[in-house]
Amino acid sequence: MSNAHYFVGIQVPTEKQEFYQNIQNELELGDYYRRVTHPADLHCTLSFIGEVREDQLQWLKEELSQIQLPGFTMRTTSIKGFGSGKVPRVVYAEVENAETLSHLEQAVWTITEQLGADRKSPYVPHITLAKRAKVQDAIIFTGAAEADFHVTSFQLFQVHKGQSPSYEVIATFALRSEGEK
Repeated sequence: MSNAHYFVGIQVPTEKQEFYQNIQNELELGDYYRRVTHPADLHCTLSFIGEVREDQLQWLKEELSQIQLPGFTMRTTSIKGFGSGKVPRVVYAEVENAETLSHLEQAVWTITEQLGADRKSPYVPHITLAKRAKVQDAIIFTGAAEADFHVTSFQLFQVHKGQSPSYEVIATFALRSEGEK
C-alpha cells in the first residue's frame, strides 16, 4: 500500500474563495484546462512533501507546531502562467513575496526537507487557478487579481487524488497575533 501524499500551505479563507472563483469563471478556464482548482482547494503552497509514512506524521506535526512567526497580510496582484510552451501549464494568481511569507516558507522547508521534500525550482508563491491544458492553441492569461487577506495560520494538507475537493486539512498551525512575542 502506498503512503498518502502531503503538503504544507496557506489555505485561502472562505470569504476570499469566491473572488478567485470569479476570476476562474471570467477567464473561462474550464474551457482551456482539465483541472480548475475547486474553491475549497485554493491555497498557497509552502512545501510539497509527497509521500509521508504514518509514523512520520506525528513528528511532522510537532515540528511544524514549533514555528513561531507573526501573522501577516498576503496579497495577490495579477494573473500569470508557468510554462514555456504556447499554453501555460498552470494559470495562477501571483502572490506578493512578503518578507514574513518568505520566512515562513524557509522555516517550513527546513522541516519538510528532512522528509525528502525536493525543490525543483526556486520558490514562487502563488495560488493555482487551473492546470493541465486541454487545448493546443497559443493562449495567454493576464489581468488583475488584486486581493489581500490576513494570514493567521498555515495548514498541513493530505492529497486525495481523483476527488473534488482534493485537499484535506489535517492540521492547522497558528501564527502569532500582532503584539504577541
